[in-house]
Amino acid sequence: MYKKHIWTDEQIKIFWNYESRFPENYWSRNFGKDLIKKYSRYLKDAKIILDLGCGDGGLIESILEVANNNFKNSSIYGVDTSDKSIKKINKTFTNHPLFSKAVLASNKIEMKKIQNEVDFIFCCEVIEHLYDKNLSKLLKSAKNLLSEKGLILFTTPNNEDLTKGLICNPINGTLFHRWQHVRSWNRDTLTKKLTQFGFKVIHINETNTWWWAKFPKNLFNRWRYRDKGSLFVLATKQ
Repeated sequence: MYKKHIWTDEQIKIFWNYESRFPENYWSRNFGKDLIKKYSRYLKDAKIILDLGCGDGGLIESILEVANNNFKNSSIYGVDTSDKSIKKINKTFTNHPLFSKAVLASNKIEMKKIQNEVDFIFCCEVIEHLYDKNLSKLLKSAKNLLSEKGLILFTTPNNEDLTKGLICNPINGTLFHRWQHVRSWNRDTLTKKLTQFGFKVIHINETNTWWWAKFPKNLFNRWRYRDKGSLFVLATKQ
């Protein structure tokens, strides 16, 4: 019987430092711009927009591109646990007029500066990677960052069968998910978890991002990809 691999923080860091060499595989770089356009009505009056778990900055890049023509009064922030990612993002976007800064989640001084100030948070493809301890940290941090009427959008695989993505570690025979997913969410489990942490879910969308392709490719994709493999949950503070 194969055992499930239990990731350490150091192993996760090594894994994603390697994967960061292939940004074309990141979800946000493939679907981020379309996601922003679909939720742009919530962004037009946002003074501060933040990408929580910003990774290599793919979503921030898309936000800045769309913001140029749609929400020019916004300041764009990023938060991540990787100092390597933070340095890269600040260097890449430092001269963009709408980019404010990317900060480490552990930097209490910088995080406090935007506490209760963020009007819209993107948390894209993050929560499926977190064990309970780090999930609690992220959700508490998100709630502290949101303004009184702020919104947060969570995206995650919908009802994912984790066994289909398992790989055997030849070093010790344990099984791990190809993309380091450690849990599966659906509309009920995510709603319950967010409620526990003081959020109020206001909209749920079960969809498939491959359906977002332009006509006529979208018709083919709807035929080929029939499952609603993506879950988008929009929430605010209770």
